[in-house]
Amino acid sequence: MNLFDDVSDTETLIEVLRCMGHINHLLGRSSAAIYYESLISSVISPDEIASQILKILESGFSPQSSSPLITLLGTDAYVERRQMAHKSQRKFSVEMLLSFHKLQSRSTSWSAVFDVIEKFMKCLNTKVTIQEHELKRLCNVNSTILVQATSQVARTMFESAFDLFLFLSYLVGVGGQVSLLQSDVSRIKLKLFPMIQDILGQWIVLHFVGISPTTPPAMEDFSYQLSYLQLGIADEVSLHRKLGSSEFTLACLLDFPKSAEGDHLSACFPSTAEVIDLVRQFISSIMRRNNFDHANSFLGSTINLAAVFVRHGQYEAAQNLLGILDTYLNYARASQTDQDTDIACSARLHLNGFCLLMLAHDEANIVLRESRVHEAIRCFFRAASGQEAPKALKKFSSETGFEISGECKSISLWRLHYYEWAMQKFEQNSMSEGACQFALAALEQVDSIVDSDNGSEVEGLPETAQMIKGRLWANVFKYSLDLKNFRDAYCAIVSNPDDDSKYVCLRRFIIVLCELGETKVICNGEIPFTGLLEKVEQELFWKAERSDLSSRPNLYKVLYSFEAYRNNWRKAASYMYRYFVRLSREGDAGGSRQLSHVLQEKLHALSTAINSLQLVEPSCAWLDSVCEADDQTSPSKKPRNNLLMENSAFGTDSELSRLQFCVDIEILEKEYTLTEALYMLNTVNSRSKSHESHSIEALTDILINENLYDLAFTVVLKFWKESGMKRELERVFAAIAQQCCPNRVGNSGRNFTDTQQLLLLPSSEDDARGGGSKTIAVAHQLQGSCQWETLELYLDKYKDLHPRLPVVVAETLLYADPEIELPLWLVQMFKTTKGENRMISWGMCGKEADPAALFRLYTNYGRHAEAANLLVEYLDSFASSRPVDVLHRKKMSAAWFPYTTIERFWCQLEEMQSAGHSADQCDRLKKLLHGALMKHLQQVVVDSEDVLSSVGGGQGVESQSS
Repeated sequence: MNLFDDVSDTETLIEVLRCMGHINHLLGRSSAAIYYESLISSVISPDEIASQILKILESGFSPQSSSPLITLLGTDAYVERRQMAHKSQRKFSVEMLLSFHKLQSRSTSWSAVFDVIEKFMKCLNTKVTIQEHELKRLCNVNSTILVQATSQVARTMFESAFDLFLFLSYLVGVGGQVSLLQSDVSRIKLKLFPMIQDILGQWIVLHFVGISPTTPPAMEDFSYQLSYLQLGIADEVSLHRKLGSSEFTLACLLDFPKSAEGDHLSACFPSTAEVIDLVRQFISSIMRRNNFDHANSFLGSTINLAAVFVRHGQYEAAQNLLGILDTYLNYARASQTDQDTDIACSARLHLNGFCLLMLAHDEANIVLRESRVHEAIRCFFRAASGQEAPKALKKFSSETGFEISGECKSISLWRLHYYEWAMQKFEQNSMSEGACQFALAALEQVDSIVDSDNGSEVEGLPETAQMIKGRLWANVFKYSLDLKNFRDAYCAIVSNPDDDSKYVCLRRFIIVLCELGETKVICNGEIPFTGLLEKVEQELFWKAERSDLSSRPNLYKVLYSFEAYRNNWRKAASYMYRYFVRLSREGDAGGSRQLSHVLQEKLHALSTAINSLQLVEPSCAWLDSVCEADDQTSPSKKPRNNLLMENSAFGTDSELSRLQFCVDIEILEKEYTLTEALYMLNTVNSRSKSHESHSIEALTDILINENLYDLAFTVVLKFWKESGMKRELERVFAAIAQQCCPNRVGNSGRNFTDTQQLLLLPSSEDDARGGGSKTIAVAHQLQGSCQWETLELYLDKYKDLHPRLPVVVAETLLYADPEIELPLWLVQMFKTTKGENRMISWGMCGKEADPAALFRLYTNYGRHAEAANLLVEYLDSFASSRPVDVLHRKKMSAAWFPYTTIERFWCQLEEMQSAGHSADQCDRLKKLLHGALMKHLQQVVVDSEDVLSSVGGGQGVESQSS
């Protein structure tokens, strides 16, 4: 205790230490530990901890609720402990008041006591010597002893300084009871408290460095591993391999002083005196680290220490040190100059932001990661806001990478470089939000620089202002796109003054939206694309032409939606037709499932194009041909044979040449019909695998063969007109009729299975077959019935379009099976008119499918019984006309019969009778026919005489009148 020459000062100090002992005895060591943690973790404010401790000193501990303690201890034990605590508190208060009175009695005033305390505080302070010692980094047993000794000294000094802080705080609280003047209170608050906080800060830093273990570098941090891969330096390699071990603390990263003998703590264990001396040297070397000329030694040394830890990748430790420094700065602002505080704050914020950025990069917790990113952004902005920031941050280029060559002539120019550096750091760590904010801040600085120089070129800028703006806006676009802020990305494109950069960003914008499946942003009008519509359309089409048809989203559909939203229906239709053309060329590869999907897509494309063109004025409802562009955009694709181009239904070469230049709704509808036919054939698994290379006639035959009758008739009606349509209808109905025939004459050109050869209405020859055939026929009776019903349905539907169709059907049936019995509904079609009125009384004349035609068919195919019965039926009907029809029948040429066919029929009967074929039947038919004809001829004679007589009577009347 040889600190003071004056005995009274020594006694005063002893009394002060006795007061500190009373406080320590009441609170124990826990109060110092709690305050220590508040400075390190910053979860609870150190001021709040200190106020709660002082509250305990003044009034004792009083919990908010006694119920938990009563439950834990019991009522009696709780009451007993409360009484003991109250007694201890009363005793402490009395002892403190007595000590304060002794201090007053031994000193002339409180000011003299504070002078003694100030001298004592110099002993508590770290003694930084100007003399420099030789230092070297090493790691051995002696260095570990030195680190442990330093941490123990730091802890003891911290606890002593904290007890002194509590003593002075308690003195201020009871100042009215001990005659403490206002000037004394001001001296404590404005001078002594900042000094104590400085001492606490120094010792807590030293203790933290001595006990905190290092953290290992991230395994994926290859750049960090590479930076410390120093071949040939065994000590360095060994040192960095120990990072993360519990005994390897932060202090081991620092340089250690030599022992008194000049050895680097390696020859033998040092003595106690040597350890004390080495601890002083080590503490002095740590606290002497100061890169700032004017800043407080504690501020400078702590900031420099944090920079050392940053250099070694100990970001969390550096952040904790900077947190301690932030707490200290709150007390130091009143005593430090503005320049000192600004320098320290800028350096602290810069390093703290860098540490937070590095910690956020390796953080797995998303919430904590975002919190650190936002805090890092705030720190960087605050660091740049200080006027002394350029001076403060130039010392840390090796730690953070921020370095500016040369001098900046203005703070705005310096901030521009700083914001660009921060932007790059956030970008390197994949933190687009921070990078975007600093890019925008850099743009503000560019505007500030240009405005300050009245728009002239600024000296010191590596590029022109427009080039810098273009680059920064491109970065803003990139970061906004990474964050999926599509409107902000579009605004960055529009704001970019560099046209080349703008269009590159626009292309990237389109590509990313397509890759993310966010094409609705392009199509729904959310983004106006003012002045960029043509560029957007060109980019989409360029990408669509070079993308695979199976890619999602389909860019042709995107183009359709893009144009449809703007009511450009003709363009919308053209893109869908282009999609159809590419499907036709490139979509045929793959199996049947792939082909089915391709055909569905083609149908969708064509129907969409047709619907779109129908919304256009008829004079403009056509599309430019894309046939010429096909070979250029897809030279490696072999085009399929187009049925439309090969079909001769267009009639002339001029129409085929017209197809190469324009496509109208009619052509699209034809393509749709063909595609629908191919799709249906694929759906029913048609055996005709090469149907796409067939002609339209062959395609129609395949549709009939697969029972796709509606499609077959649609193809006929769509591709043929007038006589050509009638010819194709006859061919189609002939094919349908042949499917109903079991016994065909000759080769019809189709191979049918046994199932297809079964019929509902067999001829007499079928009746003679064995029981096995009858069994099969019964099993397929429903199928045959459906075929006849189908024939009846379509014949009734299309006979008005072509009246000769019943004749074609009947002739086909009779040709395929001369013994077949024609169905009743087919015979009735020959006997009735459109209104289903019988015309028997007027003979056998009519349209193309009249009774005479049926009679000729019966005659031609040897169906003599049916022919005779039909003729007799009409002859009898002619003779037995109703009275109301007699006058009409007697008119000239009122009735007509196929007399030539009747004569040929009579000759056939005679020939068969002469040849001995069915002689009895022929004789019977001849008699029946002869009798009917004789009656008919007699009736005709009578009717003719009646006509002549009526004509003669009329002439007689005329002669009498004349």
